[in-house]
Amino acid sequence: LLCSSVQLALFEEEERGRRLQARLAAAERRNRQLKERVGKVKRSLRNARKAAHKAEQEVRELHEKLKAAERRAGHHLNAVMQEEPPFGGLTSAAIRDRMQL
Repeated sequence: LLCSSVQLALFEEEERGRRLQARLAAAERRNRQLKERVGKVKRSLRNARKAAHKAEQEVRELHEKLKAAERRAGHHLNAVMQEEPPFGGLTSAAIRDRMQL
């Protein structure tokens, strides 16, 4: 009678050990999966930062090219061209004299 109760206790302990090993294996698998996901996210973040840095650099280079083109053109591309003065280019004094006639 005593022997069977000891055997039952040993069997239960072995069964408990197997269950714990199965849980440990599942936890280790999940941990490995999560580590892989973290690695992928980190890689994606690095690539996104590289792409953003490259885009900023391209914007700077295009801005520099635009400035160089503006300097070559001699004026700002969006500047309004100065129109011819009215009255055939007369000065304000000449206009006043003409209006008094």
